[in-house]
Amino acid sequence: MAALILTNALAHLVSSGLIPVSVPLVVAVSAIAPLVLWRVKSLSAPVSAPDPAPVAAEPETAERPAESHTAIPASASADPLLPQVRAFIEQNAGKTPSLRELQAHFRIGQARAQRIRVQLAGGAA
Repeated sequence: MAALILTNALAHLVSSGLIPVSVPLVVAVSAIAPLVLWRVKSLSAPVSAPDPAPVAAEPETAERPAESHTAIPASASADPLLPQVRAFIEQNAGKTPSLRELQAHFRIGQARAQRIRVQLAGGAA
């Protein structure tokens, strides 16, 4: 940041005629952009995270109850924002909003907007 401030100040001083243009000044100012690019690249380098611990699989036992394939009731997983989204749809002549419209209007993330769209399509209450 200091280099950028210095470069800006030098540009103003040169343009106002307070300091003469010289070879060292041109070289110094020309070096700023590559230095900034190098710094940005080094800051954006991915940081390696430690590997997560492996999750042990649950052993199969005879006592384990049979898995049920009944669906979870829609109301159990319905998003609390769903009634407001339905009201929004009614206000817009029944037009289902796009993901971006949901995100912008309700200030939610993409994943939540996608879940709401799925619930709307499935008729979740």
